Amino acid sequence: MKRKLLVLSISVYALLILASLTFAQAAQNTKNTPTMGGTPCYATVNFDDRPINFSQPPLVMNGAIMVSGKEMFDAMGIQVYWMDKTQELIGYRDNVFVKFKEGSTTAYINGKSVSLDVAPTLRKGTLFVPAETIIRAYELNYTLDSTFNSLSLEYRDNVYQYRKFGFKQFKKVSTTNWGISFFIPEYWERTNNGTVNFGAKNDYEYYLMTISALPLDDSFNRSIILKSQLNNFQIEYGDQFIKGETYSHKYGEFQATVQEYSLMEDDKELKGILYIFFENNIAYIFNATYDPTLASSEGAQIYDTIMSTFQISKLTVDEATEYYLELNNFFDYNMHLDEELYSNMVVDGHIPFSGTIDESTNVKGLNILISKDNQTTEYYVPIISGHYDAELPLPYSFGMHNIKVYLDLNEVQDTATLGDEVTNLTLDQQIDEEINDASQLDPKTLALEWSAINISTDDIQHLISSQYVNYDNPAVYSMANSITYNLTSDYAKARGIYDYICNHYEYSKLEFDNTISTTQDMLSQPSGNEVELSNLYAGLLRALNIPAKIMRGNIGDTSHYWVEVYINGNWIVSDLAWEIQNNDDFQKNGLKYFNLNKAGHYSQYDKIELLPF
Repeated sequence: MKRKLLVLSISVYALLILASLTFAQAAQNTKNTPTMGGTPCYATVNFDDRPINFSQPPLVMNGAIMVSGKEMFDAMGIQVYWMDKTQELIGYRDNVFVKFKEGSTTAYINGKSVSLDVAPTLRKGTLFVPAETIIRAYELNYTLDSTFNSLSLEYRDNVYQYRKFGFKQFKKVSTTNWGISFFIPEYWERTNNGTVNFGAKNDYEYYLMTISALPLDDSFNRSIILKSQLNNFQIEYGDQFIKGETYSHKYGEFQATVQEYSLMEDDKELKGILYIFFENNIAYIFNATYDPTLASSEGAQIYDTIMSTFQISKLTVDEATEYYLELNNFFDYNMHLDEELYSNMVVDGHIPFSGTIDESTNVKGLNILISKDNQTTEYYVPIISGHYDAELPLPYSFGMHNIKVYLDLNEVQDTATLGDEVTNLTLDQQIDEEINDASQLDPKTLALEWSAINISTDDIQHLISSQYVNYDNPAVYSMANSITYNLTSDYAKARGIYDYICNHYEYSKLEFDNTISTTQDMLSQPSGNEVELSNLYAGLLRALNIPAKIMRGNIGDTSHYWVEVYINGNWIVSDLAWEIQNNDDFQKNGLKYFNLNKAGHYSQYDKIELLPF
């Protein structure tokens, strides 16, 4: 189940409130509608000028028009789910997630609670929900005739969104009937010839893109659809049609079969590209042509750019905008949230995240991925006696963060250790495995996604407690404070902790012992390898609210690890492993590898990496 949601700006939300009031005022007249023996009166609902054929007709209940939620969603092309365990009905389309619960006067739009005048009601096995809530959620145009209890709905006119690709400005267009969207150059227009065409024709360029959607069944695939399209071309154009290269390509989340071809039309040779997507038994076909004498290679590039923006509203989540999504795992594992989470919620640095999960399940914790742009941080929340409780940090300063919650199942190998069956990895290979594991969580374990707007300007990514730099423990705080109790500046504290580790820990040359010791592990150990010493140092620094990050430098096939500390606006290099290995007497010789010349240090390596610890 892939989808997501939309949150409203203050101005848009105000408009929705006004729309809700208008709807309520118009519906007020129905409150006096006579009933026979308590039986509610019937209503009719039209969508895009056509009546929706409900198996059970809409009802007027306490002034609200109640409709079969599932059939209403189906008619609007909204992905719909019924959770029998919780008696909840869920709809998703265009980054809007709507949830109704039988008997509850609270519904949720993108995770945000909204009050209902009439609770959803089960009637002959069908959940009836207020039509008004669906209108608000999907920002529909509507006309209500209270005299005849008739409601007419349609999607609002498309409002263009703009995005820049290279040096060109593109605009987003949507086809509401098919539930797809894509970006085209901003100056392209739609032609009016009975088909869905977009393009530009003038003395300087020729582009024409025709889009069609074909409902099929699961006996079809992209190959069969391509053969049918090629046969149509042969029949229509005969020898003027020349088939070119055929290949498969993934555009975003969707796989397409691509067919290149040439075509003679009005004594002019045109280049053509056929793109075929086949999802949920619907074929989405883009037939794109251009004049190569005017466009040269740019023609194919423009169409490839358009295809890379292709989205299906019922299947695609646009992480660049607002969204909220509870997936099947959320319901299957009976997850509950103590606090309300919703799309683009505004927070100041942290999000309270607590709740419960079914104790009878095999979930031992939650892996949280928090990302912004191309940066991602992983955070782990354990589950204890069916409860989870954490303050999730938004590490990347002001702006939109995306949060994904994955279930950590007992049968899944713990990423903090490598299995006993692995015995031949070097330390570098082990770190590579850990980095790969952290970035490749199983999508099948995804349970919850939402977006949040961080209003804090603090960049805390190198201050948070992580899987290996897990300083959030009384013993770590106690050790960090006992070492630095008489020191005042961050520089003095960083040097004091560095000096303490050099005098109390040994360097271990052991390449592999099946684990990587964390900050907490190192409190009770006398030695550590380069990474483990770095985990200890970084953890003690972060416990004192001093940013610290662990770096790796690569020289050919070998690597070296060190810590960089943020002090007075600069990152200073501190190399514990070299210090312990190469300085026999720290007191006599002084600390040689604390606050190294950064440029000189970096010049020794072919590649410098920041570890996600």
